[in-house]
Amino acid sequence: MADITLFAGLMFADAAGIAIPGEYEALAEWRSKVSELPSVKHRSGQNFEPEDLRRLGF
Repeated sequence: MADITLFAGLMFADAAGIAIPGEYEALAEWRSKVSELPSVKHRSGQNFEPEDLRRLGF
């Protein structure tokens, strides 16, 4: 649950124009690894699959 909350918070920070400070290398690495997980990559808005677009009505 904490991973989901942190990942969503970082996505919000991106939208708000807030970058991860350079000295937080472990956080940036963690985010990179988590963003490549299929469960995140295909369901967090990073990638849309054809079935996602159909479900959304596009």
